[in-house]
Amino acid sequence: MLQTNKFFLSIIVVIILFGVAWADVYTWEDENGVVHYSDTQPATDADWDDTEEAASTEATQERNEPGRPEFDREAITELLKKLEDVSGENDESPAPTVELYVTSWCPYCHKAKSFFRSKGIDFSEYNIEKDAEAAQRMLSLTNSRAVPFAVINGHRIQGYSVGAYERALEY
Repeated sequence: MLQTNKFFLSIIVVIILFGVAWADVYTWEDENGVVHYSDTQPATDADWDDTEEAASTEATQERNEPGRPEFDREAITELLKKLEDVSGENDESPAPTVELYVTSWCPYCHKAKSFFRSKGIDFSEYNIEKDAEAAQRMLSLTNSRAVPFAVINGHRIQGYSVGAYERALEY
């Protein structure tokens, strides 16, 4: 039974392959001298030949060889500029806003400052020991005096966390 199924499957595959192999292929040259190949006749009045007939003469083969393509550099440059504008590559993303509330004795505050400096990110530093207004502002944002406290693009982050800082910088 299994061999019978394989036999019929083989017959079907052969029939399909012969159908594809006997397909007509048309070739034509458009008004710009570009050679096209297709399994359907061209819709326009372009000069076309059946490939089997075209292959029989040497002159037709020479005519069908594609030449060096010519490009309109200005049009390509303009198109590339439009694509860059659409993709946003020309748009500079706004710099992140970072407020960092620290104390002078806190080792994690120093790590937080080093993190932002290493990324080249400007930040506003507020020492809550020396600036009473900053301390009051931090207290209103977090209800805690634990430092470091960062506000990155509106996201409040208590403590030192590289992962949390990076996620907030993505917004």
